[in-house]
Amino acid sequence: SAMLPDGEYDGALVLNQQELGPEETKRLRWLGISDLYFFSRGVMGFKDMVPRVHKPMCDFIQREDIRRKLLLAPRSHLKTTCGVSNVLRKVCKNPEDCTLMGFETQRNANTKLSIIKQQILNNALFRHLYAYIIPPNINDTTWSQEEILLPRKRLDAGEPTIRTIGVGGAVVSQHFNTLDFDDLI
Repeated sequence: SAMLPDGEYDGALVLNQQELGPEETKRLRWLGISDLYFFSRGVMGFKDMVPRVHKPMCDFIQREDIRRKLLLAPRSHLKTTCGVSNVLRKVCKNPEDCTLMGFETQRNANTKLSIIKQQILNNALFRHLYAYIIPPNINDTTWSQEEILLPRKRLDAGEPTIRTIGVGGAVVSQHFNTLDFDDLI
């Protein structure tokens, strides 16, 4: 199981198992899509997250009944880590959606997108659980510093799966299902 005795999630525990059967894979895939804390710590491997602080933060971020959210917490409380994890979790939940990630600078935005790209390319557990969003060949898709296009059924979508922007940047004639802004000032 992916849950430690104290209730804390640990993806490394799953990776140490010889093989995940289809039922366990399905259960862990669903758990990641439905629980941002599990996805962040257990799947993406952000081990600095602790349940006492980050589980409530993640629960708030992933609430779908609140469209506009503002999360305030001191520096170094992994707010951005939770937000970046949520962007990727939502892609796994619905690969047809398009997300615009905005940060103070384009450089910061590109850095956060690179975290997502590294997870997609190098995280064995993520790749096992969410293989359906992994491009067969990144050379045959949009895979740049500013945007990525992951496999989807809709071929007529003009937007990438995830696009980044800095404050003052412009995005013309594109429509996004999710706007995720972080550290704008």
